[in-house]
Amino acid sequence: MELFRTNLKFRLLAFFFLLGIPVLIIGIIITYYNGSKNLKESIGENFQEIAEQTANRTSFFIDYEFQKLQYLSSNPILIDEINIINKVKGGDIKRHLRAKGTSADLLNMLNQFMRNNKDIYKGITIIDRGGRVVASTNENGNHKDKEWLWMTAYNGIASISDFYTREGSYTSTGSIEFFVDVAIPIIDWREAEVVGVIKGTLSGEWITRTIVNSWIGKSGHTMLVTSDGLVAICPLEFLEGDKDLHKVDDSTLKSLKGLASNGSKWTIVKDNTHGGKDAIAGFKLIKLSPDIHKIEKQTWYIFVTQDPSETYAPLYSTLLKTLAFGLFLIIVFSIGSYYAAQRIVKPLAALKDVAEALRKGDANITLPVLSDDEIGQLTRSFNEMANAIVVRTEEIQRKNKEIQKKNIEWDNTFNSITELVVIYNKDYRIVRANKAFAARFNTTPDEVIGKKCGEVFPK
Repeated sequence: MELFRTNLKFRLLAFFFLLGIPVLIIGIIITYYNGSKNLKESIGENFQEIAEQTANRTSFFIDYEFQKLQYLSSNPILIDEINIINKVKGGDIKRHLRAKGTSADLLNMLNQFMRNNKDIYKGITIIDRGGRVVASTNENGNHKDKEWLWMTAYNGIASISDFYTREGSYTSTGSIEFFVDVAIPIIDWREAEVVGVIKGTLSGEWITRTIVNSWIGKSGHTMLVTSDGLVAICPLEFLEGDKDLHKVDDSTLKSLKGLASNGSKWTIVKDNTHGGKDAIAGFKLIKLSPDIHKIEKQTWYIFVTQDPSETYAPLYSTLLKTLAFGLFLIIVFSIGSYYAAQRIVKPLAALKDVAEALRKGDANITLPVLSDDEIGQLTRSFNEMANAIVVRTEEIQRKNKEIQKKNIEWDNTFNSITELVVIYNKDYRIVRANKAFAARFNTTPDEVIGKKCGEVFPK
């Protein structure tokens, strides 16, 4: 502590270092605030744009699958076969189909479609106007009580179901697989009437691999979320083989439902369904063609998010670099101030030594002038002062010698006077007396000094 109190070099070093630390902290806080704000806006807008692109791509592919089924439904052979089947009332429909060879023809048609659309469909079914399964790659039975059949068979409207799961159905990676059914009316344009329905079951794994499969960095990805908060499509869950169902939290679901029909936005969510807290997320409502009836009347959204640790990694890296660079500058400036102070203190220390020598009487010292700055000017002035002191001291010494000489001469003259001579002040105290006066009164000149005249002179 004493060193810092008395040593200018260390005081300057401590000043710059202690001043730099608060400035660095304030700089880091400002950098974090501005950087965090700009980063959130930039990434949020990027996630929102990715959500919009993915939602549009999802709508396009679903429309495209409807077009493929519509093309299949327009096959004249298929229409004729369905018309024949619709005329069969009651009885064993399967026996009738086998007798006519119709079932095999339609099944071959469906198998060919499945081969051409490998991995896209899990199954495809042809149903007559009464809801009876005519041909199918994966199911049997009667569908006359199904709403989607009623919407397509009687109103001629293409329909799509909500995402659903089947017990024991998993993707190739082991995650739970979701499915969605699409249905197209089979229309006999000659009679302008609906004669049956083609229902296809789209593979959730195919949707995951092909459509909703955008990645941002290592953890950022797109998801498809339903309006009940269920995460139906998630590339990360698919990649990890996650067998759990995930849902978005209530606040996120509220944000999703708050989107307008063509809305998209970005926001900060409490949980991104993967444990990421306060994560940036982008949303976009999936808008299907108005010609498609949504059976479950649930809405789908594209949800884009990323692990916050990866999202904010550039900001944290910038802060770390700022901290390192700031500390480097503080150290450099502190060391620089130390050496700068040393250049100042060194000549000052020399001045101090010369001043001490002057105090002790050694005035024949001259300091070298090393610069033209204030220190150099101070040194030059100090040398001039020292020279002036030497000259003045020599002059004083000469004057003192002259005075001493005159005093001696005066003493000799004063004591050589034979008459009695005494000098006294206003109080009649003797200031000086010559030898003749002292001898007259049997004393010495020094003894009478300070005495009153009455003490020496006879009364």
